[in-house]
Amino acid sequence: AEGGSAPWDAAIRLLDEMELRGLPASVRAHNAAIELRAAACDAAGARWLLERMERRGLQPDGYSYTSAMKACGRAADAAAAAELLERAELIPRRRGGQRQWLERVYSGAALCFAAQPVGQAPLADALSLLDRMRRSGVRPTAHTYSALLRACSRHGGGREASALLCDMRRLGFVPPAEQRQFALRASHQGVLAVLETHVVGGAAREARG
Repeated sequence: AEGGSAPWDAAIRLLDEMELRGLPASVRAHNAAIELRAAACDAAGARWLLERMERRGLQPDGYSYTSAMKACGRAADAAAAAELLERAELIPRRRGGQRQWLERVYSGAALCFAAQPVGQAPLADALSLLDRMRRSGVRPTAHTYSALLRACSRHGGGREASALLCDMRRLGFVPPAEQRQFALRASHQGVLAVLETHVVGGAAREARG
C-alpha cells in the first residue's frame, strides 16, 4: 500500500514472528499496526487487521475501531466507514467508557461522509448518524456536530445546518466561528442549488417553446 509499505511489512512480520515463538500477538500490537494503516490512508488494510484479530480470538477494542475509522476517513472510503460502524454498533455495551470511543467512531464516519465528492454521498447518510447514536445510547458531542456541519457545508445542506446549530445551542454547545462559517457556506450552496434548478428549468422551457 502507498504511504508507508515498509513499516507495514515490518509490522506484519513482527506479528507473525510473535506467533511463531508462541507469543500470541496482543490487541495492543494489532492496534499499533492498524495505526500504521491509518497513517497510510489504507482502509482495506485496517479492516483486514480487525478481521485477523477476530480470527485469532482477540476482541478489537475502542482504539482498534477509532484507528480503523481514521483510516477510512483519510482514504475517503464511505462504504468501508459504513461497514465498520455497523460492526462497532454490534459490540455489547459492557463498559461505560465504550460510549466515549463509540462517539469518536460516529464522528469519524461523519467526517468520512463529509469528504465524499459532491453528489456521491447523500447528506442524509451523515445526518442519520445522530439518530443512530441516540438509539445506541451515545450522546453527540460538539465534535460530532462539527463533523456534521462540515458535511452540510460540502453538500449544500443549508436548512440542515441551521437545524444543527439550533440543536447545538439547545444542548449547551456554543458553536465556534468556524462552525458558523460551515453553516453559512452550506446555506449559500443550498440557495445556489435552488437557483441553478430554476435556471436550468427555465432554459429547458424556453427550448421547448
